[in-house]
Amino acid sequence: MPQKGIIESIVAGYKKDPARLIDMVRDIQKELGQVSAESAAKIAALLNISKVDVEGVVTFYHFFSTAPAGTYAVYLNTNIVADMKGRKAVAEAFEKDAGAKFGGTTADGLIGLYETSCIGMNDQEPSAIINGVVFTKLTKAKVKELVAAMKAGQDMQKLVKTRGDGANQSNLVRAMVCNNIRKKGPVLFAPFKSGAAIKKAVTWTPEDVIAEIKRSNLLGRGGAGFPTGLKWEFCGREKAFPHYVVCNADEGEPGTFKDRVILTELPHLLFEGMAVAGYAVGAQEGILYLRAEYAYLKAHLEKVLDGLRNKNLLGKNIAGKKGCHFDITLKLGAGAYV
Repeated sequence: MPQKGIIESIVAGYKKDPARLIDMVRDIQKELGQVSAESAAKIAALLNISKVDVEGVVTFYHFFSTAPAGTYAVYLNTNIVADMKGRKAVAEAFEKDAGAKFGGTTADGLIGLYETSCIGMNDQEPSAIINGVVFTKLTKAKVKELVAAMKAGQDMQKLVKTRGDGANQSNLVRAMVCNNIRKKGPVLFAPFKSGAAIKKAVTWTPEDVIAEIKRSNLLGRGGAGFPTGLKWEFCGREKAFPHYVVCNADEGEPGTFKDRVILTELPHLLFEGMAVAGYAVGAQEGILYLRAEYAYLKAHLEKVLDGLRNKNLLGKNIAGKKGCHFDITLKLGAGAYV
């Protein structure tokens, strides 16, 4: 497609919906390698919004850039665990072999080197994301191999020569990431039959489901540990509609990767829990906010969602309950601690 029409085509593809701004910017970044001030102005004009709104999105998320990011954009994790595992030597190797400093690109614009905050790989540092592909346990020797491949114009995915365990081995994920599950407990890894929970829940009233959750003393996974039953009760009582079930799969806190493992190995459990919550609070739409660092899991998650729809565990009249409609969509971030 001629560069002149790329922005117009992408914006039109999202029906000029300003609520899809981050998706538009992501696609434009991918196609043009940057979102320049001129591009931001064009997006704003097409959406009839302020240019500042567009620039705010572009500059807030660190996987977007206002200048050419390089044909190969390398994002090296900077957290303390990476430092303990030899990140400094890896960073120096990238600069030496690529011929550029972090924060800039090589003279020919081929390779861009950037530092980024935690990418959820703290159990296998030093790690980096190159053109969306995750590379773990980096060494100077591995860096030399990666840089040589970039200079040869190779597809980064083909540099993933060994795959991790579990679903990481599947052709939809194809990641060298390891789950590092050391001990399976009764909460997440108890026997689970897909569909059983939502089929049972819809035989109860929403109020009974909430009462059961309250009796379980289930707490939120955030720092506040807020009682889940109360949260569902407050939402269910809210007279304003529509209601939503939002799963925050961002986990940007340095040192955390629990959500990564759940998304990889237990997505059926996660999505069914969202469906039960949807039934309990009167929501018909669920949203999973997936951090850009975990974008390599998107196809895997979409397939799981399609499977649940085919089994009538998502969609219209789920689990055979007339009037019980609930579905889940994925929304991608673009790299941000918050």
